[in-house]
Amino acid sequence: MSCIRLRPRLLRREHLQVLVEAMDAVQDHLAAPAVLAAAGRFFDRCFEDEEQLALYLQDADAHSQFYPWLLWDAGVSEDRLGRILVGATSGIRLELLQSLIDTPADVYQVRRATAERTTLERVTDGMLVSLNEPVLPTVLAVDELLVARVLNLGDCQLLDAVHACLPTSAR
Repeated sequence: MSCIRLRPRLLRREHLQVLVEAMDAVQDHLAAPAVLAAAGRFFDRCFEDEEQLALYLQDADAHSQFYPWLLWDAGVSEDRLGRILVGATSGIRLELLQSLIDTPADVYQVRRATAERTTLERVTDGMLVSLNEPVLPTVLAVDELLVARVLNLGDCQLLDAVHACLPTSAR
């Protein structure tokens, strides 16, 4: 009889719920002066108001790059917008939230991609990460580079987001 590991499934489910909640909530904060200032730093341009920022995000199709950075990376760790927007006081939810805040995006190279597992190598130090993300082999090529956030939760690694895909020659 094989053992079903529940923790990875619980983490994946809770991770999705945290992301949906955070992405919905962040859109209500685009008018905040701190968010407009952060967007100015991220995109190296001035945004006068929420409407101008929202239009730019739509035209540049930049939501998937900007929102994760705004939620998990911008500002001081204790004041990160994701921590404020996602109510997490204990358990798996808090563990995920802390990992999202503690884990910066990094560059990974795809080393192996099968239906069961995808192996990524972190370019900065050669660390290998094995992910059970069934969709990855359908959209990635071996040796392709990813700018991604990979959460290491001890007994489980989760792919939070892929911010960019780059050709092998970019390494």
